[in-house]
Amino acid sequence: MGSGIPFANNWAYLDTELSWLERLLLVAVAQQRKNLKAVTRVAKTSSDKSTSDWWQGLIAVKNRAYDDTAPKPAERPSLSYQKTLDKRILLSRANNVSLALPTMKRVLRLSLFEKKLVLMTLAPEVQVRYGRLYHYLQTGAHCSTGALPTVELALRILCRNDLERRRARSSLSGENSLLQRQVLRCVEGSPPTLLGSQLQLAPEWVDYLLAEKPDPGWPHRTLLGDQRAEVCREQLAWSDLIISGTPKQHLQTVRSEERRVGKECRSRW
Repeated sequence: MGSGIPFANNWAYLDTELSWLERLLLVAVAQQRKNLKAVTRVAKTSSDKSTSDWWQGLIAVKNRAYDDTAPKPAERPSLSYQKTLDKRILLSRANNVSLALPTMKRVLRLSLFEKKLVLMTLAPEVQVRYGRLYHYLQTGAHCSTGALPTVELALRILCRNDLERRRARSSLSGENSLLQRQVLRCVEGSPPTLLGSQLQLAPEWVDYLLAEKPDPGWPHRTLLGDQRAEVCREQLAWSDLIISGTPKQHLQTVRSEERRVGKECRSRW
C-alpha cells in the first residue's frame, strides 16, 4: 500500500480497510479453532463443552498434538499501516476524492476504535462472509446467514488490553456516543447486557458509506439536523402546542414512553 498514492475512489478505500479487517478476523478464527480443539480433547460430555468458559485454564492439557503451537496474537493495525493510510486519505482529499468513512470520522470526531467499530458493522452489508466470521467467533459454530457483531466481539477484536476495552466500552454509553446519536443501534431481541448486544448500522449511514461518490457535506448536514431537532424538542413546551386535546394527550404519552425507555437503556449501559 504505497503512501504516495491517493485512493482512486471511495470503494478503493473501503477495499483496503475491509482487507485489513478480514486479516484480523481470520487470525482470531485460527486462535478460536485451536481453543475449541483443546476443549474437545478434554471435554467428555456436552455439558463439559458448554461450561468450558470457566474451567478452561484450570485444567492443564497433557499430550498435546503435534500441531498445537501457541496461537499468534491477533493482528493490529501497525503504526506504519495507520500512517500510510492517513497519508493516502490526505492525498485523496487534496485530489478532491471523497472518502465516506474518513469524512464521517472527522465530522463526528470519532476515536480510532469508533471508526473501526463502524467498519465492523458495515462489513456484513458488503459481504455475508463477514457475518459468517462474526457468528463463528461468537458461537464457535458455522452459519450460512451469518450474524451482526456484538459489543463483546468488537472489544475483543479491536482492543489490545483491558484498559482499551474499558475506555472503548465507556465511549458507547456517553452523550455523544454512536448509540446515542443513533448511528448504531442495538438489534431488537439482543441479550439484556451491552456486551451481548448485536450492533447494526443505521440504513442512511450504510447508504452514505457505500456510495460511489459520497457527498462530503452529508455527515455535517445530518449532524446539524440532529442538533436542531434536539434544540426544538427542548425549547417547545406542551402549552405552546396548539392542537386538540386527544392528539395532544397521545403525543404526551408517546414522549413519556420514549423518555422512560431512554432512561432504562442508559441505566443498563
